Amino acid sequence: MSSTSHRVRGGSRRAALACTLVATVGLALSASASAQDLVPQNDKLYFQAETVDTAAPVKALHKVRAIAAEPQRFVLQLDGPMSPARREALIEAGVVIGSYVPANAFIVDLSGADLASVEAMGFVRFVDEFRPSWKLSPQVLAGREYTSEDRKLLDMAGRVLVNVTLFENVNVADAERKLVQMPGVEFKFTEVIGGQSVVTLEMDRAKVADLAAHSAVQFVEDAPDVDYRNSTTRWIIQTNQVNNTPVYDAGIHGEGQIIGVLDGGVDSNHCSFSDTQPIGPSHRKIVAYNNSFSTSSHGTHVAGTAAGDSGTNNDLRGIAYGAKMAVNTIPSFTESGILQRLNLHHSQGARIHTNSWGDDGTTAYNSLARGFDVFLRNNEDDVVLLAVTNGSVLRNPENAKNLIAVGATQDTPSQASHCTAGIGPTADGRRKPEIYAPGCSTISANDDTACSTTSLTGTSMACPAVAGAAALVRQYYMDGFYPSGMENSLDAFTPSGPLVKATLLNSTRDMTGIGGFPSNLEGWGRTTLDDALFFPGDSRRLVVVDDVRNADGLTTGESVDYGLNVDGSGEPLRITMAFYDVPGASGASNPVVNNVDLVAISPSGTTYRGNNFSGGQSAPNGSADAINSVEQILVNNPEQGGWTVRIVGTAVNSGTQGYAIAASGAVSDGPTALSVNLDMAAPEIIAPGSSTELTIRVNPGDDMLVGGSTKLQLSIANGSFIEIGTTQISENVFRGTIPPVDCGDDPRFFLQAEGVTTGTVFFPPAGAADPLQIGVGEFAIELMDNFETDTGWTVSNDPSLTAGGWARGLPLGGGDRSDPATDSDGSGQCFLTDPNDGDTDVDGGPTILTSPAFDFSGSLDAQISYDRYYGNSDISDTFAVEISDGGPWVTVENVNPNGASTWTTRTINVADFVSLTSTVRIRFVASDSPNNSVFEAGVDNVVASGFSCESAAACLGDCDANGVVNFEDLVAMLFVFGSDDNGMCNADQTGRVDFDDLVTALFLFGPCPK
Repeated sequence: MSSTSHRVRGGSRRAALACTLVATVGLALSASASAQDLVPQNDKLYFQAETVDTAAPVKALHKVRAIAAEPQRFVLQLDGPMSPARREALIEAGVVIGSYVPANAFIVDLSGADLASVEAMGFVRFVDEFRPSWKLSPQVLAGREYTSEDRKLLDMAGRVLVNVTLFENVNVADAERKLVQMPGVEFKFTEVIGGQSVVTLEMDRAKVADLAAHSAVQFVEDAPDVDYRNSTTRWIIQTNQVNNTPVYDAGIHGEGQIIGVLDGGVDSNHCSFSDTQPIGPSHRKIVAYNNSFSTSSHGTHVAGTAAGDSGTNNDLRGIAYGAKMAVNTIPSFTESGILQRLNLHHSQGARIHTNSWGDDGTTAYNSLARGFDVFLRNNEDDVVLLAVTNGSVLRNPENAKNLIAVGATQDTPSQASHCTAGIGPTADGRRKPEIYAPGCSTISANDDTACSTTSLTGTSMACPAVAGAAALVRQYYMDGFYPSGMENSLDAFTPSGPLVKATLLNSTRDMTGIGGFPSNLEGWGRTTLDDALFFPGDSRRLVVVDDVRNADGLTTGESVDYGLNVDGSGEPLRITMAFYDVPGASGASNPVVNNVDLVAISPSGTTYRGNNFSGGQSAPNGSADAINSVEQILVNNPEQGGWTVRIVGTAVNSGTQGYAIAASGAVSDGPTALSVNLDMAAPEIIAPGSSTELTIRVNPGDDMLVGGSTKLQLSIANGSFIEIGTTQISENVFRGTIPPVDCGDDPRFFLQAEGVTTGTVFFPPAGAADPLQIGVGEFAIELMDNFETDTGWTVSNDPSLTAGGWARGLPLGGGDRSDPATDSDGSGQCFLTDPNDGDTDVDGGPTILTSPAFDFSGSLDAQISYDRYYGNSDISDTFAVEISDGGPWVTVENVNPNGASTWTTRTINVADFVSLTSTVRIRFVASDSPNNSVFEAGVDNVVASGFSCESAAACLGDCDANGVVNFEDLVAMLFVFGSDDNGMCNADQTGRVDFDDLVTALFLFGPCPK
């Protein structure tokens, strides 16, 4: 079934609108909207603060020219809806288009606009400054009645919590600084909502109106007054949809699971835990109470979140409210102390362990961290969770390798934002924390009460929530819900701890209130179980591997391939591999012992490696992760077809290493077709006269490889493809050799193999229609400069500059600036515009850093790469990169460095901008606005290289050395056939003359290159 859509283009405009921007008239403002205003009218603007009548046009654009250059916003209304053509015209005229305002209006930045061009656009009917009065919610000025105790106390003190939305494309750090400088203002946090930064502040209500004077502020409103409870956490960690709990609906509440709680005393008389049966196996909640009876607010609260149940669906019902608990106090901070406690709970049936405590005095991998790793390596069916410190830096023992480190999100409606948790990585560079759940103002059981609650905040509250989620995941497998999504005892199995861990981390979502994903703050994101667990009707399915325990695991160099079908690209493909590593050695600064890597190969041969992310998803052909015991691959729009998931024992230094895999998306686990691909990517270029060995891997899937069918098909200089044989190296690994090639040969190739049921398959999948290509030649380095020595760069500054300029900067320390005065690779120096303390920025004009000349004459191609940094600037500052071949300078990039940045590597093809001459130069131009606005820019690691090709000196295949490969040479090869020969008869340079040399000679037939 198909549908056809018709697009109708507009005709003439109404004549009455031809002069809409000629006259200047006043505004007609209405403080409240009438019933008619409920339907947006084209002659009004609808703000929360007021409805603005725009029936008469306001301000000819020439009247706003004097103020449009200032960093402020305007509202621009059209005579009808925005269209692609209108948007393109406005952008072409320099209008920066921001948020939409009904009706048909937009908040815009006109500071760089060609106002005469805009004025000539007949579809623009109204323009005016964005009024301060539009920035304030009526409610935030009038006040309201609050329900939560903390907000009531604030209100009584004349204080208010406000959310301040900033305009798009403003310097967030600068705006925050100016807002916090207001008397009585206390900064809370910043999150990104709908692409705009929202700053939460506590301040005097009487001063709220003053916020409207800030040019970066778009809107100020009262922050939500929400009671944060376990009842919200239950649906947040399942679906993030209010009261949508498919895990509970399927009958999974934690039944049959026991959670070990190491914390303060748990009040067993509280209604969340009490029972008429004595504590023990028959007790409804506590199977073992391993310390003398005591109560604490912290321990009771934690236990209530993990598994408490008062019998009512309210704040006194935990995440795994059908589970039971084994309870004990916090152990001594030693390896033996934690092992004793965990082993005791394990012996009492606990397989999930929650710990909301730690040692904030160290970041070292010490005996306490080692104790957790010892326990989990010895008990593969267990899962240990630990709350990350509430401080700013990740501490101990959450830095243990095998446990799950948990951070806390805000609660609804800000569950995508950070509440509290130390920032990773660990001291040795591993990713922690790993997962988040709500933990901000969580209401749970209160000790020394019969059935009351209390509110607490911290990672201590998030950790038991994830522990409860782990119990639900474990029950999912043990009750046989996998793979059908329905309970089936025939499918039941006991999952390993790594599988539960992998499933939890496969359920995570990016916390949009935190920049970057994944990151050292949010780890893999927040728990959303329904994203991983499959139930009937779900479009997102689950495939797992959990039959490789440590005793049967990999050794160094071993690898295992799994076939995975991706049945559609509409669901993201997420694959997580987890393993329990051998504990690190006592006294070792780096605890990593075994390195197992996750690799996924798409149907077209694109390779993804675990933990190599860019732009929020896995980057193709990235490098492997050598240190983490969790690796994840995420492809938002995966190719449909058969994927290969490969687990590689890269370095198994102790014992054998097991693992578990969880994959979710539009996936199924079989039967999978046979596939063929390169084990390692082919080189992009090879030197003339060189041969190229390719390692070819066949993944049989559920098929069987036909013997002798694995082949390399090669074409030289756009000739026909000719088959080249391969040599079998191991069961499914083969080697094929591209013979020596020379300048202009342009080798292209593809692979093929045949399965008994699959038939013939190719790599790339289109075979001869889309082969791989290798360039012949060499890149010669013209310049490789990390600025450790002086190599001819020049610095020029505008004479009007009041301070600053490009200078060779030092890395962090020595009194130099810490932002951004550290080079990009840690080697030492770089060029910076602001390398020292104090006001040394480049106020008031441009400063230019120019390279020496590069000689690209005679090059076939050329590239220049560089690392660049910019940030902490005024909105009118710019940073440009320009290139010249001796003539005019051509812009490569010109950015407005608004806000903080990081070092970024850029690579350009020189020929895309200028001719390849002997006088090519590149320069970096930092243009700073006046008034002492700090502009910081940096450049490091500049590499310039030219690509050329010179024919090989020898003529391979020319056995008789007469300067031409012809029939006589083929005859000569036959005379030495089967012998060892490193001369010209050995055309493929393998050391032995064989059939492949005859084939190579045919490719090279003709005169030898000069």
